[in-house]
Amino acid sequence: MILSAKYGFLFPDELIPGNYNVTFNNPKTNPIGVEELRKQAEHKGLMKYDEIVVVAGSNYVKIVRKVFAVKKIITPLKGLGGMGPMISAIRRAIRDEREL
Repeated sequence: MILSAKYGFLFPDELIPGNYNVTFNNPKTNPIGVEELRKQAEHKGLMKYDEIVVVAGSNYVKIVRKVFAVKKIITPLKGLGGMGPMISAIRRAIRDEREL
């Protein structure tokens, strides 16, 4: 799943109608709320999973923790810093054929 601050949980094949500038990092951009995300998670069948893996920055992890409050949240990129180090870690894992 992809977590969009504007549209919520999206399957990879879902299309959005263009660019947008909304982020959980800035509440002034009016991101989607936790209650709406919970409804989407239920509707899209995400609540059936016991573990949720989040590959994102800390603010997005916080949102996912709120949505899936009773689930185990796994954050393999925790502590790596910004997106650059996270992307590098993912590339190394792919190159070395290993799990994060």
